[in-house]
Amino acid sequence: MKTTVLLLFFLVAFSCSDKTGAEKDKAQLLKLHAQQRQAHFAKDAKAMFASSSPDMISVNAGKIHVSSGQSDTEAFQNYFNSVEFKKWDDVKPPVIRFSEDRSLAYAVVDKLVVLTTKDSTGRNIEETTHYAWVSIYRKQKNGDWKLECIASTNEPEKVVPL
Repeated sequence: MKTTVLLLFFLVAFSCSDKTGAEKDKAQLLKLHAQQRQAHFAKDAKAMFASSSPDMISVNAGKIHVSSGQSDTEAFQNYFNSVEFKKWDDVKPPVIRFSEDRSLAYAVVDKLVVLTTKDSTGRNIEETTHYAWVSIYRKQKNGDWKLECIASTNEPEKVVPL
């Protein structure tokens, strides 16, 4: 009887701690997601790549790109310097799932981006794009998460002269 009670106690305790760990991991990933939004509005490419692995892979527009570190940061900084974000908002909350051992996770994101930029004549235009993407994260030995891969797609942009 004592053995059965002890076994049940350990099973319940392990189950609760596992759920607590999963919730903590999910909260960390949602925090990284929020930091990405902040980096866009702050126009801070370095902050945007801070949670990415050095050899992150991106898939977009039929092309595969392996991160080249500083040159990717510089390219994004140039992009950030040429736009003003009005929205970089989730249409729906991200869907986050984990591998069984919680060493990998993915987030499915549904995002509406509205920004202003200049066309080739220097006239201000507003662009609206609806994106969907999957971000794949790997948990590091220190417990942090790093973005390993992102695959994205988008609906055609709506461009409005201002």
